[in-house]
Amino acid sequence: DLALDAGVRTAPLLAMRAALANAMSMYDSSRRDTELDLAETLAREALSLDGSNAHAHLVLSWPACARGHSALAIEHAETAVRLAPYHPSYLFAAGMTICASGDWPRGTALIREAHRLHRGMSSHSHAFLALGHLVEDDYDRALAEASVLSADGGFVWGPLFRSMALSGLGFEDEARAEAARAREMRPDVMDDVATHLGALARLTDAQLERLVGLVDAVDAPAEAALPDP
Repeated sequence: DLALDAGVRTAPLLAMRAALANAMSMYDSSRRDTELDLAETLAREALSLDGSNAHAHLVLSWPACARGHSALAIEHAETAVRLAPYHPSYLFAAGMTICASGDWPRGTALIREAHRLHRGMSSHSHAFLALGHLVEDDYDRALAEASVLSADGGFVWGPLFRSMALSGLGFEDEARAEAARAREMRPDVMDDVATHLGALARLTDAQLERLVGLVDAVDAPAEAALPDP
């Protein structure tokens, strides 16, 4: 911010600050729209200086996705891919946005290409691959991808997606164990899986109902304490 305020308004710097605003929109819901507006403003300023800045196009894809403008989100993400097909981080982010916008085959293909270009990507990058297979009813592959996901640091999607996949495959005891681990980590997520999945990606009502059903079949919420007699 100090550099921008001092007049150093280059396209790369503007795109970086816009990306930070996108991130802030995810972590502080009270400032969501303010941060998304800032991201759009800065990214557009970056593109006015350099229309080939892939990062700025990528940044613009997220506010569009978050506000339900799926076609526009995909257009910006695909432009970023076309401008920087060699950049694994951009490919992953574009794939994630495209998945979240509802095009799972294209989005997961880009994430796999990012993995091909950079084998050392975070294990968390497998989350959308796991969810993509769950959406496609491919529980074997969903379990394979979810098995890579860490449960460290409160990353609930690992045990949650493993629970869904195991439930779909009929391994109920193992699915219950993963659901219990997810509930221990994030009871708020397990109490309203539908809302949290819906915030993560664009899913049809049928897809959401099926995925939530996989969890409901094996999840055991803690019973409220009984009053003293």
